[in-house]
Amino acid sequence: MTPKFIYHSDDYGISEYSSRQILDCCTQGALQSVAIIANSPYFDRGIVELRPYVESGSLSITVHLNL
Repeated sequence: MTPKFIYHSDDYGISEYSSRQILDCCTQGALQSVAIIANSPYFDRGIVELRPYVESGSLSITVHLNL
């Protein structure tokens, strides 16, 4: 059986710059999963930006709880 790798990025939303870099990876097809920081000031905008990737089925979103 061939192993399946899922490329995941953590901390989406920690800053606008890092979120843009993660989005670039999504656009290039390099990521299959992203964890967004739930209490980030970038959360609302980040969800909107990730929506097309999720709706197309090319990306899964998880929540990074930052207590």
